[in-house]
Amino acid sequence: MKTTSITPDLIRAALAHIPANVPRDEWARVAMAIKSEFPDSTGLDLFDAWSQSAGEGYDPKATRSTWRSVKGSGGVGIGTLLGLAKANGFTLPTANQAPSQPDPATAARLARERAERQQADQDRQQAAHELAALEAQRQWDEASETGESAYLARKGVRPYGVRFSHGGGLFVPVRDADGKMWNLQRISPEKPASGGPDKLFLKGGRVSGLWHLIGNAGELASPSPDESAAPGVLLIAEGYATAASLHQATGHPVAVAFDAGKLGPVAKALRSQYPAALLVLCGDDDLQTFAERGHNPGRDKATAAARAVSGLAVFPQGLPDGGSDFNDLHQAAGLEAVRVIVATAITAHRAGQINANAAQTEKAGKGSQRPPRAPGGAANEESDTAPAFDAFTVNEKGVWHFGIDKDGQRKSPVWICSRLEVEARTRDQDGGGWGYYVAFADPLGNVKRWAMPARMLSGDGGEYRATLLNMGLHINTTANARNLLTQYIQTRTPEEFASCTDRIGWHNARAFVLPRETIGDDAERIVFQSDNAVENTFRSKGTTDQWRERVGALCVGNSRLVFAVACAFAGPLLRPAGMESGGFHYRGDSSSGKTTALKLAASVYGGANFLQRWRSTDNALEAIATQSSDCLLVLDELAQIEPKVAGECAYMLANEQGKARATRTGTPRPRQAWRLLFLSAGELGLADHMAEGMKRTRTGQEVRMADIPADAGVGLGAFENLHGREGGSDFAKHITHQAQAVYGATGRAWLVWLCAHADTLKASIREASTALARQIIPEAASGQVERVGARFALVGAAGELATAAGMTGWPAGESERAARACFNAWLAARGGTGNGEVVAMLRAVRRFLETHGEGRFAMWHRSADDHAPKTLQRAGVRRMLNADGEPIKNNSQHGAEYGDRMPATLGENVSFEYFVFAETFRAEMCQGFDYQAVCRALVEHGCLTPDKGRPFDCKPRLPGVGPATCYRIPPAIFELAL
Repeated sequence: MKTTSITPDLIRAALAHIPANVPRDEWARVAMAIKSEFPDSTGLDLFDAWSQSAGEGYDPKATRSTWRSVKGSGGVGIGTLLGLAKANGFTLPTANQAPSQPDPATAARLARERAERQQADQDRQQAAHELAALEAQRQWDEASETGESAYLARKGVRPYGVRFSHGGGLFVPVRDADGKMWNLQRISPEKPASGGPDKLFLKGGRVSGLWHLIGNAGELASPSPDESAAPGVLLIAEGYATAASLHQATGHPVAVAFDAGKLGPVAKALRSQYPAALLVLCGDDDLQTFAERGHNPGRDKATAAARAVSGLAVFPQGLPDGGSDFNDLHQAAGLEAVRVIVATAITAHRAGQINANAAQTEKAGKGSQRPPRAPGGAANEESDTAPAFDAFTVNEKGVWHFGIDKDGQRKSPVWICSRLEVEARTRDQDGGGWGYYVAFADPLGNVKRWAMPARMLSGDGGEYRATLLNMGLHINTTANARNLLTQYIQTRTPEEFASCTDRIGWHNARAFVLPRETIGDDAERIVFQSDNAVENTFRSKGTTDQWRERVGALCVGNSRLVFAVACAFAGPLLRPAGMESGGFHYRGDSSSGKTTALKLAASVYGGANFLQRWRSTDNALEAIATQSSDCLLVLDELAQIEPKVAGECAYMLANEQGKARATRTGTPRPRQAWRLLFLSAGELGLADHMAEGMKRTRTGQEVRMADIPADAGVGLGAFENLHGREGGSDFAKHITHQAQAVYGATGRAWLVWLCAHADTLKASIREASTALARQIIPEAASGQVERVGARFALVGAAGELATAAGMTGWPAGESERAARACFNAWLAARGGTGNGEVVAMLRAVRRFLETHGEGRFAMWHRSADDHAPKTLQRAGVRRMLNADGEPIKNNSQHGAEYGDRMPATLGENVSFEYFVFAETFRAEMCQGFDYQAVCRALVEHGCLTPDKGRPFDCKPRLPGVGPATCYRIPPAIFELAL
């Protein structure tokens, strides 16, 4: 072992000697051994590839789940794995020897043992299935066909083919296509007090691909002899109550699949049994799961199952709060609401089928040759000899229309536009927002694609034609041709369907949508669809390697540059990390390097147009934020936005929603939503900029947009390492030029990497950011500091993750060091780790005294002096304290200690305490704050001296005033480090 390096090739060779069908405990120990040496993606790849050699026993979800759950420091090392491999014939190589592979005899033995284990596993599983089937039949026979069920009463449904157990339980049979019962689902009358499941199957029994049928589906087994008749309908739902509600509402037979994950196998089995039926997947709409985890299993599984069997997916609408299925809709709105939704969807589906497949009654003329059918046209044909007539044809010259006159003769062809294909129909996750995904080549041969909303075809269609013309499509602009173009698009029936969205960013936790492409949409095609043309700021020039060498490497040693670029990598990680939106603001003098840092961050995803400006209305900023969702929004020049709205915009960006607006009819429009990280720069911070507009900054605004001094403190502005350049200006020009020459490819490669590691991304980024947050956030920090510190930690961890993925060209730890340096700079500028509201209160009190200390406070010891200056708009009295802290109460005492004119040397030891009138304190000094909260903060910091027995105020006899309620503030207020 001392002379052999532990490499992935060595472990791979050792694993080749170990059968993957070992017992589960031993299988998990192998994972722990691999993780002790390779805790990253390399180890997971080794474990996953080895587990796949188990053949049918391989479960990818279990493999990844086990890898995430085991610990690399759990006491099982790589020696355990090597020892197990040696026991199976592996020989540990020497330092210069390649790892051995199993010899033919060993390989044959391993293959034979693997086959034997697989057969044994199958036999055991089959035996368990048969035993469970016998037990199911026994319990079924003992159950009663009549009874009461609290579950049925609660759900408002009837018993269909079920039986009742003692105690009010309900038995739902689980059968195959032949009617054999393989399992039972027992539904408890009430939720168990322990919080466990109320629906259980018999252990070891079959469930997948099996169902319980409600209603009579016998007539669906074979096609109707009347070919013109619509095919029969068979509904499929997740649970019994949902299926029962659907049957009661529609009268159609319904199959219970028991959960979302089993919809696909059940639908495929039913398609084999009922090939002529219309299968309608009545899925759940798991809105709460979508809000918490970013995916909707009910919709996803039902949609995928419907696509697999050429069926129809239908979902409940108008659900009550917390509702997800058709039974919830039944109980909230009645059975008629359920019937209308299902019936409307079926009717619309059948109408679409008729329009797509029905042949035209008019013929093209006796003996005339029918024009070829355009790609994407009607998919079904009546027969090989009599295809459905399509008046449109497509060739290299474009789209043509062949009309038929009243005598049945073909008219001269009409050229409509250059070649245009309809690749897919689009719709959103709610089943609305239908559209067409069109593709064509512009005059330079560049392929353009656009997800066009179907509603743009209404009216004269001028808007959609203008967009296509702008993208490079040639269109015949005559009135007849314009109408024919609309007709051509509407009559295309492509086989593929795609989900559409009008928001950039993550969808279904695995796909990342961009304006011109979607990354990671292998399971389901997802496209970006917008009514209007959207500027594509995600552009690229050069390669990832070029950006890493020419831009990324020059950031090393410059904390502000590294942190800004790491923000770009952190944007897509906000959602997996479960972190809310927020931002950072570089504050510093002109030409200090702020904008340079922003340009480098923008170069990760795009060119000059990726960097936005604050100079916009709040409405425009909402739209920009939506198109930057799950990414980085870069905003330069804070001074260009009105001070009065700057704080509101900071709130808006961090709160992830736009303003609620109404339609013409008064109903609310859907609000724009996003989640993003934003990076800003300006000569002033948010608080100073808002002060120019006479607006006070709320602590929440400063927390949402952390103010980082751009000056790194080494005399070079935002820079610390010039990498051999002559000065800061020269370095800024050089690196900015490089960022303008290569950009965008790194961001796309980063998104590809994130989508490829979607299974482990959430756990890895949360673990890394939490660990860094523990390191950089001081103990006993306020909740506000912890909240902002967690955002800094996410950026640092994201940079390290990108470095490990080979994106940055930085050494390990560089991003963490930059995040720590920027966090400490923010903390120092903030004034400590305390609560921001408390700091703001103390600053307000001190600012009032500093501003009005001489002008509005009468001197205590000169109250009887006729020559003392008059105090206008008096706020109170101030009393001089000598070097020992004793008060100077009258002129004679002042003269005895200091004379008529106080020498400067003696004045340095003098301080003042202030007695502020109660109304002035509450209305002016505490303006914008709860005065009692200000008092508590002053007391906690030793800056308020109340009378004994009084919580905050005092009632001294003020000279020239008499007894007065006031607040006594000692000189300690000026000694606080704020």
